Amino acid sequence: MILKRISILILMMFLMHIQSFSGVMTDSISKYELSVRANGMGNTFTGISDDLSSLIYNPAGLSLIEHRAANFYHSDKFGTGINEDYLSFATPFGRKMFGISYVREAIDDIPIIDASQQISGFLTTKKSMFTGTLSWLQGNMRTGMTFKMLSTNLGQGFNGDGYAFDIGFLKPLNRKYSLGLLLQDVISDFSWDSGRNDDISMTTRLGVGYKSRLEDFKAGFDYIMEQNADSYFSFGAEYYVSSIFCVRAGFNDGDISYGFGIKYDEWVFDYASQQGEFEDTVTISATMNLKKVKTSIDREMRRYRDGKVIRKAEIAPQDRSSSNSNTIPGSDAIKAVLDRYSAKNEEIKVADKKLEFHRKELEIPEEAKMHYKLGNTFLLEEVFTKAIEEYKIAIEIYPSYGQAHYNLAALYEKMEFTEKAIYEYQMVTQIDPYNVNAYIALGNLYLSMNNVNDAIKFFNKVIIIAPGSKSAELAEQKIRKLNEK
Repeated sequence: MILKRISILILMMFLMHIQSFSGVMTDSISKYELSVRANGMGNTFTGISDDLSSLIYNPAGLSLIEHRAANFYHSDKFGTGINEDYLSFATPFGRKMFGISYVREAIDDIPIIDASQQISGFLTTKKSMFTGTLSWLQGNMRTGMTFKMLSTNLGQGFNGDGYAFDIGFLKPLNRKYSLGLLLQDVISDFSWDSGRNDDISMTTRLGVGYKSRLEDFKAGFDYIMEQNADSYFSFGAEYYVSSIFCVRAGFNDGDISYGFGIKYDEWVFDYASQQGEFEDTVTISATMNLKKVKTSIDREMRRYRDGKVIRKAEIAPQDRSSSNSNTIPGSDAIKAVLDRYSAKNEEIKVADKKLEFHRKELEIPEEAKMHYKLGNTFLLEEVFTKAIEEYKIAIEIYPSYGQAHYNLAALYEKMEFTEKAIYEYQMVTQIDPYNVNAYIALGNLYLSMNNVNDAIKFFNKVIIIAPGSKSAELAEQKIRKLNEK
């Protein structure tokens, strides 16, 4: 009798999880909140959406990812044996990002009790969802679309299949704030074996995201409007205590949540605890950055492909030294030397740097050069995510590859990843302290952030190291305009 009561209780709790005011519903099949990072922040993620969790919370944010990534998530809902498992994967797709995911929520091995109070078998009830997402950047607006295939098998005639469609938008308001909008299940249909058809109720999520200048602190506020249900709000925050450890907390419709994350090599491990009606729900996940996961077959394919396409673009076009340009990227290392030091009083330094660059060129491994040139090819074809990937591989092989750092920085600047662009330009100045192009670019970036003091500092650096050059004239003009304001 006790066994029977337990099995009935578990089944009733599961059915409660999929019930609405009008009877059995399909909403819970498509409205999963399957990010441990977001769980710890009160599921506040619509305006933040900057990782693989975007597949669920706002597909527009998926285009912020620069490389392949995979995620696994597990949860025991309410501690009742309702197991929730989730797999997701994303990869660059031309100039867009493509992602897929699969979720299964089930109670396995529920005992079936016959009239003689004996176990006559076991029942598994489950719901599942498979999604495909495409996300892209147009201007400064990010857009994402998700198609969802849904299935439920609850036994006792509660079986059905259907589909739903989401669309999301993410727009930066300035360098700190962003606005997100998700229209969830805007188009949907679900058919039961009984012949009944249901539309899944639409949910609208409007969110505002905030990030600090160094991106070590992020916070958000979401307002959720559900059709046939009350609206509510959530807010949450995340703070990186160190480069590898962060803490999170949030508030969602009256419930408190908290969690933490740990970075290790190419892995991110997340933990979250959320208040629930029955008891707290604990979730864990592991996310892997796949940019370093390359098989020997991949490498052979790259080498073969390089032989086909390197001739198409030996060097990325970077000459922006005309008076109409705001930044002046360098060309290849030797040409950059000849262009950089034209003033007569710098002739000795020019000769020294020329020899130094010759030496460094000889030290760069051929494999690093191969990936650098392939990155240039992707850059010319405007396949930016692939170009970034190739430049990063070249830098991984040879960390002091200044030109790869420079091209990566210029690409980040073009894609408006300001903080990342600043970091890479600073790496260039460490490798090559006389790279006036990097200093000009840093000055312009800090100027775009309204940091006038740092902008002037970098412009002055150009005047000091390359007096009389076109770059110095440009820097002087910029300082003069700033002083006139």
